[in-house]
Amino acid sequence: AEMTIIPIGGEGCEGCDPNDSASILKPILGSLIDLCLQAKHAHWNYRGEDFYAMHLLFDRIHDDYGEFIDRVGERVAGMNTDAPGKLREVLAATILPEQCTGDDFVNDLLINIKILKEYAEGVVGDLSDDQASQSLVAEILERLDQHLMLLDGRSV
Repeated sequence: AEMTIIPIGGEGCEGCDPNDSASILKPILGSLIDLCLQAKHAHWNYRGEDFYAMHLLFDRIHDDYGEFIDRVGERVAGMNTDAPGKLREVLAATILPEQCTGDDFVNDLLINIKILKEYAEGVVGDLSDDQASQSLVAEILERLDQHLMLLDGRSV
């Protein structure tokens, strides 16, 4: 079954205060946690003739997002606000759809990485008064691009 995805790209964070870095970073944090869990789910459940290579790739993606989760979470918490880390908070913070295509782990990750990338591209300029957060989001964008490149060649 196909899922309709409403693009976010280029419009910034709807409902976020552009002067409040934490409100811009929280959806990134929730979405990174979501992607991290999706990558681990794929790591555990992927089956196919290229199993080992994909197993390692999904684990690498999981680990990369894990690093950024910690950095973004600490940045948000350092702004005297709670960083979403509990399941319900993450579900409320993520901008990603609950499920895309089911068992097609590569395409699911591709779709969701693209959604987060579009969001991050749309808000990175809103962080111009917070160079540390803007730099962190720029790093995340670079990593999202790397993962898109690695996964795109494996999609069907």
